[in-house]
Amino acid sequence: MNMNQIINMVIRRFMSIAINKGISAGVDQVAKRKNRPAQDTDISADTK
Repeated sequence: MNMNQIINMVIRRFMSIAINKGISAGVDQVAKRKNRPAQDTDISADTK
């Protein structure tokens, strides 16, 4: 294996880890938004 292949393997590994963590964080944020209590929407509707 030459150095270029080794570098590509390492970069691909770190990028896949980073992308997976980013996707997990995004899914967590969406889940938090969906789990908000219904009061928040009622309060914003009352203030309008």
